[in-house]
Amino acid sequence: MITKLTLYPESDGMYIQFTNKAFAYGKNLDDKRHIFFAADDTPIGIDLMNVSGGVDTTDLPERKAIEEVLKRHNIKVFAPG
Repeated sequence: MITKLTLYPESDGMYIQFTNKAFAYGKNLDDKRHIFFAADDTPIGIDLMNVSGGVDTTDLPERKAIEEVLKRHNIKVFAPG
């Protein structure tokens, strides 16, 4: 469930938050997608960069909810079939 969305138009990015749990570590999926986790391995949020070119939602937690948010903001979604 998405609890907060922050847009960064000046850097063409967005942060999507799932929970208020404390940050423990992060994982870079690639240079445009970063996932942040709590100590219990729960995803707490994701950072998406260069969103105007579209976003690959492969391997993202809460994928369907993220895709809905991206589409509402007219951001192209790339995902396997």
